[in-house]
Amino acid sequence: GARLKTHPKCSGHVWGVTYDNLTMLGVETPIEIDMFYEDDGPQDKTTMLIENITFSKIIAANTDNDAVIKCDPQSPCQGLHFRHLDFSTQLDDDRADHWSCDIHAVNSFSVVDTQPEGLTDCLTQAYVGSSYSYSY
Repeated sequence: GARLKTHPKCSGHVWGVTYDNLTMLGVETPIEIDMFYEDDGPQDKTTMLIENITFSKIIAANTDNDAVIKCDPQSPCQGLHFRHLDFSTQLDDDRADHWSCDIHAVNSFSVVDTQPEGLTDCLTQAYVGSSYSYSY
């Protein structure tokens, strides 16, 4: 899958990364940003800044989770862009019409032409910031 992983208590800046024109079959999680890799979660703070990350023209089928985005509330991910994604073909028909996501602490994002619908709902549940936009 398309992944960005950092360890807790890290510092630094990751920006301007684009994942484009990917097809994934049977991967566990097609999209993952994890600021607490190999740790239990946000009890260990980080000063890592992740921003302006684009996921574009990605097709994924038969996945366990569509997106896992775990950002530190003290250093939320900013400028996440999801464009022209199709994760609608699943073995489990119960999941074919909604996103399966585990998302925390997103400051700003945009969603354009993403199937199935529901990614915006996942992101707004984790929203801690200033702007977002979406269109289907």
